[in-house]
Amino acid sequence: GIYKSTDGGTTWEEFNSGLKHLGVFSLELSEENRILYAGTRAGGVYWISLDN
Repeated sequence: GIYKSTDGGTTWEEFNSGLKHLGVFSLELSEENRILYAGTRAGGVYWISLDN
């Protein structure tokens, strides 16, 4: 799964909205449009807008 911190790493929370397979092996951030892509071990690629 994916976790995020909004306080410099002191605390973390799950950030798995829409992620069907939690075996994530790669992440890619498109800074231009603020989209985070996650590649999973099951072969899927998921994305989420960081502007939500």
